[in-house]
Amino acid sequence: MKKLKRLHTVNRRGRSAHAIALPTHIDNQVQIGREMLIQLNSNHHIKISLADAEEMEQAIRDRLGRFADWLTRVEVHLSNQDGSKSEETDARCSLEVRPEGRDPVITTADAPDQVASVNAALRSMMTVLERERGRLTSRKGH
Repeated sequence: MKKLKRLHTVNRRGRSAHAIALPTHIDNQVQIGREMLIQLNSNHHIKISLADAEEMEQAIRDRLGRFADWLTRVEVHLSNQDGSKSEETDARCSLEVRPEGRDPVITTADAPDQVASVNAALRSMMTVLERERGRLTSRKGH
């Protein structure tokens, strides 16, 4: 079982936030040079269980693994849609990836729970990254 490092941070507004820094290995892939960093962030209303964190990490690595040589960091920001403290509220995931040498790309998705919101944001991100990479690799007339 992987050991996750729990971080306690303070955001720009001075509010407390929680983050989990996940290990940076990628299964079944050879990487030369740097590794893609995955960071889960939530406010103090959201609690991420270890099982959910590992499931989210695996989903991110499965979906974004083929872009690993191009991405330097993936940040997941989880929050409640209505900002309440109740556990039954809908979850919102803002997924930010940082392609090497490019501006960050952000997608957002809402779903009934945290894992589902991450998966929904990943689906949107895949579409954006495929389009961006296609623009970089296929120049008309070249």
